[in-house]
Amino acid sequence: MPRSFHASRPLALAVLAVGLAGCSLVSLKSPEKPLSARDLNARILTHEYAAHFMADIAHAADAIAEASSDPAVRLNALRWKIAAVSHEIIRDAGEEARRSA
Repeated sequence: MPRSFHASRPLALAVLAVGLAGCSLVSLKSPEKPLSARDLNARILTHEYAAHFMADIAHAADAIAEASSDPAVRLNALRWKIAAVSHEIIRDAGEEARRSA
């Protein structure tokens, strides 16, 4: 057999081993009961609304900053944008922590 085949054989075996190990992770069971269809839809809609809300605030803050030459106004617009996004990220992290606890 060509020498390159023998050289790549350990790599192929390693990839196969990692792939098989990954398959066993798929079968992990969650101790929580699944959400009802209504609760799942409410969660999805809430997340979609939050994403839309953050995008609207970011757009408005950018428009305010572009329209003003006052450094204080520009800084406050940036602070508003950061605070809105940070609040949503922290809220989402808290929900995730409660679900995994």
